[in-house]
This record gives sequence, structure tokens and C-alpha cells, in this order.
Amino acid sequence: MEQASEAADELDEFITEASSNPVFAAALDQARRRRRVLTELARLRVAAGLTRTVVAARMGTSEAAVARLESGSTDPRWSSVERFAAAIGVELDITVRPPTAA
Repeated sequence: MEQASEAADELDEFITEASSNPVFAAALDQARRRRRVLTELARLRVAAGLTRTVVAARMGTSEAAVARLESGSTDPRWSSVERFAAAIGVELDITVRPPTAA
């Protein structure tokens, strides 16, 4: 377990240092926003009392694919996110706006 903790510390240190690079910082921000959306969709699935198996059947995919989508560790296609939202009975509302000043 100590090794995993040490690796996490090194990763945190790398992210902190790399965040000074604007390209990396922008990519990290995008990944965090994507993860927030997917985490919220997973929360809504659970709140609706739906299992991953049911959602997968509604989407026409596998339970493993739903689990990967919910984990936020992948960069899913937009159509997959829309199908997931429809399968749990919610709609996505996307706002397009200029980036906020840093």
C-alpha cells in the first residue's frame, strides 16, 4: 500500500509542476470538467434506481462499457454520453461560451 501512496504523491507532484504549462493545464481542466459531468450522470443513474446492466441494455452496449463511461477515466464520444443520459431519463443542456479569464 505504501508503494501506491508513493506513486500517488509523485503523480500529484507531476500534475502540480506540469500545470504551469498552459496546454497541459487546459487539457487537465477539460478532463476535470468531463469527469464532473460523467460523475453526475452516474449519481443520477443510482438515484433513479437503475443498474448498470439496465442502462447498458437501454444503450445497446455492455455493462463494462457503462462502468468505463461512469468512471470518467476515458474520453467518450459525445454520442455515448447522450445515449447514457437518455438511458437514465435525463437530458443534457450544454452551454457554449467564451472561456473565463484565468
